[in-house]
Amino acid sequence: MVKDLLIMIVIPSIVGMILNHKTKGNIKLTLGKRIAPISKICMAVVVAINASVAAPYLKHADKKLVWIGIIVFFIAASGYLVSFLVSILLKYDNETMVSMVFCGGMRNISAGSVIALTYFSPLTAVPVVIGMLFQQILASVYGFVLSKHFGRQIQHHNNESTSA
Repeated sequence: MVKDLLIMIVIPSIVGMILNHKTKGNIKLTLGKRIAPISKICMAVVVAINASVAAPYLKHADKKLVWIGIIVFFIAASGYLVSFLVSILLKYDNETMVSMVFCGGMRNISAGSVIALTYFSPLTAVPVVIGMLFQQILASVYGFVLSKHFGRQIQHHNNESTSA
């Protein structure tokens, strides 16, 4: 399992960070636009495959499945919320706050589903598939929260400047 995680997550992450560092962030502008459609299609395929494996367990909604959904939603939402509150408490700048919120909130759901389906029964993929449903919605909600927070922060800063 460790070998698979190295191949799926660690090595690609390190390569991405090195390329970003060496190009001073320009890799995103040059290569990012070209591979974005392929990336989106691959993500949709991974989600569809994982959802299809867990589908038999999602057909019959019962109390247990509802509780799993509630708990997964709480865990996913708490990652964003705690990261947001900690970044406010530590008075991080806007860029660091955005990084902190999304790193704390986003999880590598695809890796979680691959691990669940490879090493455990398909039933273990159910919480991962439910998490996929919430993750993008929560990311959008917290993107909106951050933009409102930054708007208030800029407005508050402008009010301090004019009153001085």
